[in-house]
Amino acid sequence: MATIRQLPSGAWNVQVRITGQKAKTATFKSKTEAEAWAINQKLGVKINQPANSLYELGEKYCSVYLRGKRSQRETFARLKCICDRFEQLGLPTAVTEITQGHINEYRLFRLSTVANATCRKELMIIGRIYRWAKQEMILNIPCPVDGIAMPPASKPRNRII
Repeated sequence: MATIRQLPSGAWNVQVRITGQKAKTATFKSKTEAEAWAINQKLGVKINQPANSLYELGEKYCSVYLRGKRSQRETFARLKCICDRFEQLGLPTAVTEITQGHINEYRLFRLSTVANATCRKELMIIGRIYRWAKQEMILNIPCPVDGIAMPPASKPRNRII
């Protein structure tokens, strides 16, 4: 919980208390800066630090958008594996340098080693991260997954319980 108050000097003081942690306090010249800092402390994301790599952008996606959801840990683990494989293949990991050609190369590599569903999930995670960054972080970067042929979906279960 954040407490924002104006000091006699005209500056704004913010105190953020998070369960299990020490209280954090900071003073700012404007109320908007104070509110932004409070939100930043609550989310655990640093302000004004653009994500340079797919891993950093995915980390922000997991900590902000998926916070408190059951899929957060699974998505983060998959993201780690995706980035490791990008490095293994010698593909760029910078968000602005990844192209559709790199995504297609990654897709073909993954299809040779895993099932269609696994490759599909990984490509969907990459696409969601880029779309989230474009909508929420207002980054002007094209989604390299758009236009790439997704592996076919698995057959649905037909078992009656």
